[in-house]
Amino acid sequence: MPPYRSLSGLRFLGLENVVLAADPAFALEPESVDLRPFWPAASTAGVLGLNLGPVVERGRTVDRRAASRLDECARFIRHAVEDRSLSVLLVPHVASDVPPYANDDARYMEDLLRTPLAAAGRVTMMDRGLNAAQTKHVIGRCRFFIGVRTHATLAALSMKVPTVSLSYSPKSVGINQDLFGHARHVLQVGDITARSLEDALAGLLVDEERIRDGLTSRIPECERSARISAHALAEVLG
Repeated sequence: MPPYRSLSGLRFLGLENVVLAADPAFALEPESVDLRPFWPAASTAGVLGLNLGPVVERGRTVDRRAASRLDECARFIRHAVEDRSLSVLLVPHVASDVPPYANDDARYMEDLLRTPLAAAGRVTMMDRGLNAAQTKHVIGRCRFFIGVRTHATLAALSMKVPTVSLSYSPKSVGINQDLFGHARHVLQVGDITARSLEDALAGLLVDEERIRDGLTSRIPECERSARISAHALAEVLG
């Protein structure tokens, strides 16, 4: 069993009335949805799900000479399609209806649809109106997933999809450590470039079967652990 830093930290502070439980997202049942309206055109290598959002730009210094991280992601998408024969599905996870829409994934990614690859149907975006269970179903149909939002990556991992976590906090590192015992498939948002994303995808390709086997082994335990929180809360409430 891997070490759980949050639990050990709380115990170190003398708190004993804490219960270890996995995120409830592991136990969320996927809900089937029609993929045809937004699924990308067929490719020989399957579909890469890609979740990006404004948080990708966190900590970036303003330098007009440097490409934005979104521009780097656009170059990576071209590599995934042209060199890896994948199609790409953009998966918005966080939406904002409040101007200036500063935390809206779909708005952040929409420029990625203004490309010849998108016009050819090889890069598309998931319907942003889907609920969490439907989104989990969609993500589960991808061969690989790369995402910045924690619960988007949890959806992928719980559906046993080889995943790269784009990390802006310790959460992604901890999740990967708990599942795999390492954080090799975590990329810090500050390190995002087209090349680093290409290398991250190459790592998934090399380790694909090993990752799937590891998730097949670990996810049932995570699903059971995710239900512990509900039982613990029920006991507290009487």
